[in-house]
Amino acid sequence: MADVLVFDDDPALGDWAGEVLRRLGLSVDHYLSAAGAAQIVREARPRLIVLDIMMQGTDGLTVCRAVKNDPATRHVKVMVVSSKSFRHDQERALRYGADAFLPKPLVPEEFIRCAARLLGLESAAAPRPVLPEPAAVFFDRGLVLESSGLWLFCDPGEGAAAWVAGQAAVPQDCWLFLSRYPEDAGALGRTGAALLARGGRLRIAGPETPEGDLQMLAPALAPGSAGSEVPAPLLFPLKEGEFQLAPGLMAGVRYVRYPGATLAYRFELQGRRLVYCPWHLWDPGASSRRDHEWGKFLGFFKGADLLAHGAAPGCGPWEAVVDLACEAAVRRLVLLPVGEAGLAPQARARAASRPAALECPEPEPGRRLVL
Repeated sequence: MADVLVFDDDPALGDWAGEVLRRLGLSVDHYLSAAGAAQIVREARPRLIVLDIMMQGTDGLTVCRAVKNDPATRHVKVMVVSSKSFRHDQERALRYGADAFLPKPLVPEEFIRCAARLLGLESAAAPRPVLPEPAAVFFDRGLVLESSGLWLFCDPGEGAAAWVAGQAAVPQDCWLFLSRYPEDAGALGRTGAALLARGGRLRIAGPETPEGDLQMLAPALAPGSAGSEVPAPLLFPLKEGEFQLAPGLMAGVRYVRYPGATLAYRFELQGRRLVYCPWHLWDPGASSRRDHEWGKFLGFFKGADLLAHGAAPGCGPWEAVVDLACEAAVRRLVLLPVGEAGLAPQARARAASRPAALECPEPEPGRRLVL
């Protein structure tokens, strides 16, 4: 029988929680609903159950109360997790008998500490889990963000498909983010096909357009024959805003000037922040840099550990990017495309004249850069 039972209707959370808890030496089973949960707990006798509040059928708090009122299971530790994180929601969970309450989106370190505390593992001999540090891998004009059990591709170009084929394993969840819809989707299609062929679960996200460009482009990104057992990718047309990709992983989307034409992405995980912005339209000759786009992206880039920004012809003056990165207290700036005798030395020289400390590395294609 499993040490931990997770009841949550989000498959991604179940996969993530299982991966984290197994690093504590625990076995985990995941259920997508709470139907019959009290009986399942009674029969399985786990050490800990993780309950979401809002689920179809029986809600998590009803399960919590049933488990704690049953003499056969009242010893089982209960961790309630929910996006309903107001104080009265937490107090209500504790009144129902929960041993701990954690708000969503879950923060990996807090989740680990809570589970270890409830199970008395803080002084155990088992080593604490070490989450791999997120890192970026660059492909000419695009990149992939590597995280624990998750890959996030941003405009993957030439080299991305070969990189996927050369990896020892592909995580179950892979996202492919597009900033625009190219006429030639060859490199994107090869990347999507490589991920699906290796068993990855692919989600494709891009700007929402009236013409439905994402839906029209999707077949080229994940080609397959009729009747193929390879699952079709899920499509996510995006609007401007913030949303949760997975537990502990937040994403932000910003339009530059033409809604549906180009985007900037920000990803936040494990206390690190990566921003990908392929181009800009700031006017370097403007008398004031406090125009709409400048102020909008100053806040979006604020405090980023890594900003990857386009610097090829047509992407906008790179000097403005360096100035904004300094003003936004960005730690490192990579100008795209990489792999060419580039602008990094000039960017470093320009940044040196500013009070902020900005690093301007020049990574090679296919090499990891830890955030």
